[in-house]
Amino acid sequence: MSQPTNISVTLPKKVTKINDRQKALVDILVRENCSIEEASKQAGYKVSSAREQGSATLRKPHVAEYMYQQIQQSFGINSLSAIHTLNKLATKANSEYVQMESAKDILDRAGFKAPDKHQHQMVGDFKVHIDLG
Repeated sequence: MSQPTNISVTLPKKVTKINDRQKALVDILVRENCSIEEASKQAGYKVSSAREQGSATLRKPHVAEYMYQQIQQSFGINSLSAIHTLNKLATKANSEYVQMESAKDILDRAGFKAPDKHQHQMVGDFKVHIDLG
């Protein structure tokens, strides 16, 4: 009886749950414009080693994954503000140039991008004869 040679076993990964202090660290970093050290202190890490503990925490895969999810959600929420700003600029800006650029940006994001401009070059010999007489 022959033994199978190509057997691979995938073991389930241990799912690590994010704890309250890790969650707080990520939430503070995403929500506020502060350093890792300041966010770590606010999240309850030891003041004397807040930077080191915060950095080590952020390198953990389950914390990094949570941070990535929070950043995506933040972009989604903040994109609404950006859309309103573009609409306001397109309709109410004093400068016609700003209105035009805003309108082009809105159309581009909606999938109505203007065709790219191409420059055509002719290769080869050609002669121009101008008779002024």
